[in-house]
Amino acid sequence: MDSLGRTLLLAAALAAAPSVASSLTLSGTVRDQRTHSGVSGIVVKLIPPRSSSRPDLVTSTNPSGGFLLRGIEPGPYLFEVAQGTTVLFRERISLERDTQKDVELRR
Repeated sequence: MDSLGRTLLLAAALAAAPSVASSLTLSGTVRDQRTHSGVSGIVVKLIPPRSSSRPDLVTSTNPSGGFLLRGIEPGPYLFEVAQGTTVLFRERISLERDTQKDVELRR
């Protein structure tokens, strides 16, 4: 096989190979269940399993109650919404693609 043939074969193999862990996003809005308005200053946390070396990802909601977490590796997480030290919502989720997660809080 000539050099051009080897180059084309290598390029085809690389194109067909699955990509290494992609970087995902988790976005959403935290709303008051009664008024349906966004709640600002709420802490949103994504916690990987203890067996993982991945760090916790943390952000706060904006004035409209929106949040965005980036650079997430696919896999299972504990999703928490808190005000101060009080956890208001908690759910186990598995992220395999960019995800929208809205939460309504009883306050």
